[in-house]
Amino acid sequence: MKSLFLKFIFIFHIISYSNAQEICNNALDDDADGLIDLLDSIDCTCQGFGYVTNVPSLIPNPSFEQMIACPDNFGQIEYASNWLMASEANQTSYLNTCDYIYNSVVQGGLLPFPDGNGIASAFIQPGWTEYIASCLLQPLVAGQYYTIQLNIATNPILTNSGPGVDVYNNGTISYTALNISLFGTNNCNNLPFSGYGCPPSSSWSLLGDISYTPNGNWTTIRINFVPLTNIAAIAIGAPCILPTSYPNLNQPWCPVFYYDNILLNKTDFFSMVHIGTSGLICSNNLMLIA
Repeated sequence: MKSLFLKFIFIFHIISYSNAQEICNNALDDDADGLIDLLDSIDCTCQGFGYVTNVPSLIPNPSFEQMIACPDNFGQIEYASNWLMASEANQTSYLNTCDYIYNSVVQGGLLPFPDGNGIASAFIQPGWTEYIASCLLQPLVAGQYYTIQLNIATNPILTNSGPGVDVYNNGTISYTALNISLFGTNNCNNLPFSGYGCPPSSSWSLLGDISYTPNGNWTTIRINFVPLTNIAAIAIGAPCILPTSYPNLNQPWCPVFYYDNILLNKTDFFSMVHIGTSGLICSNNLMLIA
């Protein structure tokens, strides 16, 4: 009788152990499937480390919070301290809740902004491509690995809606993915550049780009790059050749792209993982937490 009872207890223990929930941060095989924590890809899916938010940016005023004056109309990007009109396509705008934001921002549900009260906006269409541009706090060094990370959103606007800038077609996005591009130059005096398109190849170079699918919500994107020459100023915006889905100047609407929290620095700043510990190795309870 005693032997039968012990067998029952043993079987019950095995069943209970095998039905246990895996705990993904205790270095134990809780559900007895032979896999522990990070090795248990079924029960412990690693979501990655996400995007960092505390990187010191080599771009001054990266979140458009500092201003020379509060904007009161479109085409006033220079009201945001240290930001410049990039080219002759000169309606790049500074939007701030202190006074002036597009109606399309409210209509598209883009408030609150990712970081603070200010953002930049730029139109992108064939024949009129706007960029946001800034001189850097210190030059990027040739051969060094760098990363730029930023928040981006977009919606279509009515081109004849005046300073109010109303959303077009209820914000339905019909334009396709494009490469958000980072251009650089070795001389800040190359701002602004001439023309209504991308920066001229005689004084600017493409540092890197990333495919962005137009999205009515704020999204974080990141470009990794290695400059071939020292870079003193950057411009961010569309590629030199736009997809055919982008409307020309004869259409009553165009896409507008919004930018915020633009962080630029060496790639190391974006890839550091801080390790914390608890317990003691001699007590067999040491845990490492990234």
